[in-house]
Amino acid sequence: MQRTLFFFTELYPYGKGESFIENEIGYLCKEFSKVVIVPSQPVSHADTMREIPPNASVYTVDDVSKTELLLLLPNNVLTIIKAFTKEFFSTREGFFRKIRNIKRYVSNILRAINLNSHLDQDFNDADACYYSYWMNNGALALSIRKIKNADIEFIVRVHGYDLYNERSESGIVIFQQLNCYQAKYVLPVSDHGRKYLANIKPAFSSKFITSHLGVPDRGINFNRSPTSEFVIVSCSFMHPIKRIHLIVEALMQVKLNIKWIHLGGGPEMPRIKELCRYLPKNISAELPGNLTNSEIIEFYQHNPVDLFIHLSETEGIPVAIMEAVSFGIPVLATDVGGVGELVNEQTGILVRESITPFEVVQEITQFFSSDRISPAFRASVKKYWYNHFNAELNYQAFINEYLFDND
Repeated sequence: MQRTLFFFTELYPYGKGESFIENEIGYLCKEFSKVVIVPSQPVSHADTMREIPPNASVYTVDDVSKTELLLLLPNNVLTIIKAFTKEFFSTREGFFRKIRNIKRYVSNILRAINLNSHLDQDFNDADACYYSYWMNNGALALSIRKIKNADIEFIVRVHGYDLYNERSESGIVIFQQLNCYQAKYVLPVSDHGRKYLANIKPAFSSKFITSHLGVPDRGINFNRSPTSEFVIVSCSFMHPIKRIHLIVEALMQVKLNIKWIHLGGGPEMPRIKELCRYLPKNISAELPGNLTNSEIIEFYQHNPVDLFIHLSETEGIPVAIMEAVSFGIPVLATDVGGVGELVNEQTGILVRESITPFEVVQEITQFFSSDRISPAFRASVKKYWYNHFNAELNYQAFINEYLFDND
């Protein structure tokens, strides 16, 4: 079928984030004759563009000043009134928080109008599909597009910061009500997210459908090598909410010989390096810093890993854990967000969010004396990934059910 897909991202294929889109873009380009990737944030000339499939292109919009944004007001008054009416007055939920964040609302809608106006100027494809990877300015641009043309349909995925009000620095996800109203489908990447949305937006619950992400089959991680130390790996951006310090504080008390490797860099790196100075001699630590997704996958393909650990205080559903289980690596993780949809008795150990370092020590010690280090258990981890987070199965179903149905 010769169709064009407009695919809205945060910054991808620029910058270092959104690496998980690399798992999906190939499937989109296979099914659509043309994929136009539209970053919703201004792209810096310093940003390097990652490789994309040959039938994909990128459409970027330059950043504009506040004065230029304000010049958009006169010709878009009616659209803004309609959008604000849907957002502010179709529900009482969060009304005063919205009022307190009125400047954010005005800024976001003007930027989304600017983004949408460029699409109007440069594209004319009546048979296009529209898909926003996040419920952010990309989704808002599509909501505005639908206000102007009721025949337009679009779908939007929703993950974490763009879903949970408590994770937003403003205390509310800007224009969530409008986007839920305008979208044909809203697809949380976890069942936890679907239930959360259905609870706060019950009027749109029929639109909310869980759509798990997935990762490809890149092989199996080696069984542990016959050495005197166990290998524990964690992988995340070094942000305080990931609580990497909790891993180090636990390792300070572990009596086993362990090598701990953290894949990823970030602002917490100096703090973690300082904490590592106090690790006992039976613990070695490696902090290679920022790695590309390809480098992380190559690491799993060539280095035995006994346990993957993830002690974040909040999550959507972590692709880092998906990648670990796709290699058959057992996981120890906190029960936050949609993590429980990945980590269970078949894949590892799910612990409470408020776990203490001492309790982490107990879990690690018990793990290494259990049958969870056996090849049979690792095979069950791989099997669970195949049935639930297999990229080929999940993305093909997603395209068939929500994009090709987007007529």
